[in-house]
Amino acid sequence: MSEKGFITIKDLSDSLGISKQRIQQIIAKLPTNKMPNKEGNKYILSPLDVFNIKENMGYGNDNKTTNRVVDYDIYVDLLNSSKEKDEQIKKLVDSQNEMQKLLDQQQQLQLKTQEMLEEKTLLLETEKRKKWWHFWN
Repeated sequence: MSEKGFITIKDLSDSLGISKQRIQQIIAKLPTNKMPNKEGNKYILSPLDVFNIKENMGYGNDNKTTNRVVDYDIYVDLLNSSKEKDEQIKKLVDSQNEMQKLLDQQQQLQLKTQEMLEEKTLLLETEKRKKWWHFWN
């Protein structure tokens, strides 16, 4: 701090809990008549400069309601997105269960076909072994 009541960007960032880079971005967006003064390569912020920066960030009384509305809108969007994702996941799980059921049925059918084929093969082999006089019995 250089003078009483004046602070640096670091002091302001620490008190607001945001990064120095974010404060510098906000300062860059300020109109030229509200820009803080520099001493060398450092900004020295007066109470008016701090007020202008906070106002631009939404710390003013008028912006609190707006910020709450924006936050609520974001919350609603996230909630809707979450519900949509839940529905998609449910559809995928249902589809996966149906595929598993079809796979099980296909395997059972394949097994049954294999058993029938073996049975027919065995029956043919026994028919070939019979002698000609066994056919009249």
